[in-house]
Amino acid sequence: MVEGNYNKIVERIAKASGLSKEEIARKIEAKIAKLSGLISKEGAAQVVSAELGISFENEKFDKTINILKSADRNKMNDPNYISALIESADKTSLVSPEIIANVMRNFDKDMLQVPVMPPEIYSSGNWAGSIPVRQWREAFACGGGLMVDWDLRTNLEGLYAAGAQLAGGVEHPFAAATGRYAGRKAFAYAVKAKHPVINRQQVEKEKKRVYAPVRRKDGMGWKELQAGICRIMQDYCGEYKSEGTLKLGLKWLNSIRESEASKAYARNPHELMRTLECLVRITVGEMIMHASLARQASSQTLDFKRIDYPEIDPPEWKKFVTTKLEHGEVKVGELPFNYWLLPPNTPSYEENYEMHCGF
Repeated sequence: MVEGNYNKIVERIAKASGLSKEEIARKIEAKIAKLSGLISKEGAAQVVSAELGISFENEKFDKTINILKSADRNKMNDPNYISALIESADKTSLVSPEIIANVMRNFDKDMLQVPVMPPEIYSSGNWAGSIPVRQWREAFACGGGLMVDWDLRTNLEGLYAAGAQLAGGVEHPFAAATGRYAGRKAFAYAVKAKHPVINRQQVEKEKKRVYAPVRRKDGMGWKELQAGICRIMQDYCGEYKSEGTLKLGLKWLNSIRESEASKAYARNPHELMRTLECLVRITVGEMIMHASLARQASSQTLDFKRIDYPEIDPPEWKKFVTTKLEHGEVKVGELPFNYWLLPPNTPSYEENYEMHCGF
């Protein structure tokens, strides 16, 4: 089976590239040798294919969709038919046999979840860390994040940030480097900081909020709550945004907070964790919508589309837009792209680093 897949890959590479099978085989052997034999022939063939700019993902996606479309609902209880369907789906490598076997038994009752991203996204080696697709809304990574200074310190005393929580922060090496740096800075702050005075009233208020769902006997479950939040974000803060829809979205999120979320209940620690996640997601959704309202321009870099402000990256909007909550009110501000090189900082990266690195 493996040899058969390898030969098929070589044939498809040859057809797409115009190279001979012998030349492709030499490239594959060279790749195996370069990787010290730590990769299979089929894996090396896939690597060579990618290096030649050849992707079979669209073809696999189309085959998967055709398989699902052609499925006979009346035969879903026939083990032989299911087996044949599994074999066909397995060859596409997009839908696993387990999903077909376990979900498609009752086609009218169950729903098969298939990839929602465009096929070309999956061809990237790091699609999860790339620019989010239309159905996703990102608070951090490519879409924004916490603003910090050269010590990776936020404007909240004692809070340091790293990795994807930073504005524009992605990838594992970045997360590892900034995490180590922020940890060192946070430690230095903690050593010199005054002993904090605990506000018992604030602690008791927070404990009451956190444990409220487990004290209720019935109400809204976390799954229904999450589905409602997702629906609002998809309908009112999707790919194309406008002032009207964003304000409606904020209205509906506030409605959920005051109504359904205030009646959410949990039967165990797991459900409590999920319920609290939903409450946080309401806040994050509001953050995203307020930030989207504040940026009154479309941006190709941010994959941000305002239908009421269609101009792409106008010069006056090439800046950071900041939002913060102050006395219960959202405050909007702005910072230039190179704020870390402006006073009170120096105009040199090297000088700033030497002043702050601590070595």
